[in-house]
Amino acid sequence: IEVLRAAAERPRLVHVTTTIEVYRVAERPGPDGWAEHVRQLADLDLLIDRVTGRRIDRADLEAPDVLARYDALAQGEHAEQVPIVLTTTEVHLPLLLDEEHRVILACGAARSGKTHTGSQRFLRRVLKRGGAGRLFWIAAPQREQCWIALGKLFTGFQGQEPIVPKGRGGVEPLVRERPEGPHAKRTMVELIDGTVIDLKHLRFQTAANIKGSRVVDVLLDEAAEVKHETNWIVMLGRLVQDGGSLYGATTPNPPHFLEKTIAAAQDDASILVRSFSLHENPWLDQDEVSRYEALLSRTGGEAVVQREVYGRWVIDGEGAYWVHWDPETMAIPSNGGRIATVSPAPGAPRFTDITRAVASKLAKKNGGRNWFVRGLQATQLEYVGSMDVNKHPITCTIFKVFAAGGRVHDPDSWGMFVVDEFRLERIYSIHQFAQEFARYRGGLYKGMLVFVDPQNCHRPRDLKRGQTGQGGNVSAEALALAGFDARPAATRAVERDGRRRRIPYSPPAWEPFALVTKLQFDGCFFVDSAGCPALLKALEEQQRDPKRPREPVRVPGTASDRLASATDAVRYGAWAVFGPSRVPAPTGVLA
Repeated sequence: IEVLRAAAERPRLVHVTTTIEVYRVAERPGPDGWAEHVRQLADLDLLIDRVTGRRIDRADLEAPDVLARYDALAQGEHAEQVPIVLTTTEVHLPLLLDEEHRVILACGAARSGKTHTGSQRFLRRVLKRGGAGRLFWIAAPQREQCWIALGKLFTGFQGQEPIVPKGRGGVEPLVRERPEGPHAKRTMVELIDGTVIDLKHLRFQTAANIKGSRVVDVLLDEAAEVKHETNWIVMLGRLVQDGGSLYGATTPNPPHFLEKTIAAAQDDASILVRSFSLHENPWLDQDEVSRYEALLSRTGGEAVVQREVYGRWVIDGEGAYWVHWDPETMAIPSNGGRIATVSPAPGAPRFTDITRAVASKLAKKNGGRNWFVRGLQATQLEYVGSMDVNKHPITCTIFKVFAAGGRVHDPDSWGMFVVDEFRLERIYSIHQFAQEFARYRGGLYKGMLVFVDPQNCHRPRDLKRGQTGQGGNVSAEALALAGFDARPAATRAVERDGRRRRIPYSPPAWEPFALVTKLQFDGCFFVDSAGCPALLKALEEQQRDPKRPREPVRVPGTASDRLASATDAVRYGAWAVFGPSRVPAPTGVLA
């Protein structure tokens, strides 16, 4: 009776406001720890009728008299006040406010803010898009995990206050009915306006328990712990009718089917993938985070640090491969490829661009003839390209050659500046890639010399009887037909039928990798800080292969293979330009 009386005495209208408090990590701790308040943002302002479920968003009103009536009603005695304060950081704010992407995957370790941000975003979506009969899901591999996410919203969790503050007497102001615990038979939460939030576990291989429903939005926690890809596919299908979104929060756990979504995000505007670091959480003691990172590095290795501290999808290896890569000094702007206007460091002389001379010399090598199109020779000599041929993705890096210290006649002083990359994650044929590459940046690179993985440059006559080659002559020939002077990155001479000819030759994989490492060691390797995201990611995250320690981890069909596409492309270009003469001994800079 008391519960009924309390419900009857509550006002019919509910005035919900959300305010966003934005923080960042301070340079040094203060009285309140490491959290530094940046700004406050006024957010939602809604009136909800608890009887009919209708809602009015103040942002949709324009006429001054209508706004005045709204404000009078919202602040009057017939409206219960529910002020909600959302807390976030500068790096998490874009995800909290995101209304564009169909799939958001937030990756990070525990306490990186990924689930907290997802819960707050989910609440905003419920407030804006809810209503009588509208269905939302909180999903996780186990039902107990769903309950934790629900607790963060309405009931509180592990002594922390819920995002939606409780009213007098501990009343949950937006909740009409909810399950009493994670194992309750009824899993649905009904809000005061008729919105339904259902808790869905994802244990079934067939995803039978999540089929048949039309869903507005999904909050998925511990996404990488979902074992069966069918659940992911079915969830995405449930969102189609209402144009909803799926927010997944997870700690990276490769190999996993989510790596397909991460790869697709490169060229699918509806997918957003972000990694969050513990160093970006202002409510953590950053000194403790640094000590934790050092402990993980000693006990678990670099790959574990990348996953558990920085939220990156890095497969296990024996530490970072590119040990001489320094993003602070080697990732710099190239001024749109005009490297002659750029200095490698403040106060240092500008780069001496010798690309045209080097490209011209390389184009005349081996008789100056393209292998696949008669009479074709490079006409765009301002850039040189190098390409890795893979199933998914295919990457072509575009680079310049410079002479360090202006020593243009000393090949040992030459260096490589990667100024751009062209990458397709999903391709239907190498011909499609070639045609799209020819149109890239208005055809800027068409006619360029492109060095290709030698295994994809064979002509039929080069192969022994019964061989087909890996990709035959298709890859390089497709580039040549699209107007690029495509050639193998390395060749060797052979005698056949009394005739001497050159055929593509693939050196041991470690040698081109060692060459790129040597360029970095010598300070002769730079990457454009904005134009090459895939290459920069690979240089940061690639791990040393424990079975082949002179090479990075590259397991076919996994994230490590896709990650390696950009660095594979670079090594082919480095080998073609600088050759084996600069490769260090196996016990040299790689030791």
